[in-house]
Amino acid sequence: MTQAIANGLGIEVKRAEEIKKQKGILTGSAEYELSTLTLPFLDVILNEVKRVRSDYEKSHGLVVEKFILAGGGANLLGFEDYAREQLGLPVSLANPFSSVGYLPEIQSMAKELGPVLSTAIGLGLKEFVQ
Repeated sequence: MTQAIANGLGIEVKRAEEIKKQKGILTGSAEYELSTLTLPFLDVILNEVKRVRSDYEKSHGLVVEKFILAGGGANLLGFEDYAREQLGLPVSLANPFSSVGYLPEIQSMAKELGPVLSTAIGLGLKEFVQ
């Protein structure tokens, strides 16, 4: 996505990464050009989520009730709302820190780091919850 922004706007990759982090996928008129560069990538991911959801529900006879976004891309401004709109279900950011103790000093960083560290924390807890 960063490379697409850099190519589309004719800027350096480093600057494109900064813009992506600052603007996210906001779709207002001022960000129209940026959103036309980023949304196609997110739409591919969300369409795959829809396909997997459908296959899962059919094969297991269960209904998916919500989605949890994990990974660094989950912090992309506007992505949580966009995913909610596209998927038609509640969407929230992963919060692996809700299951573990941590120093109060990292409280201010926990919300931003939660989605990024969710896989690592989950793998670390795996041995303890089986």
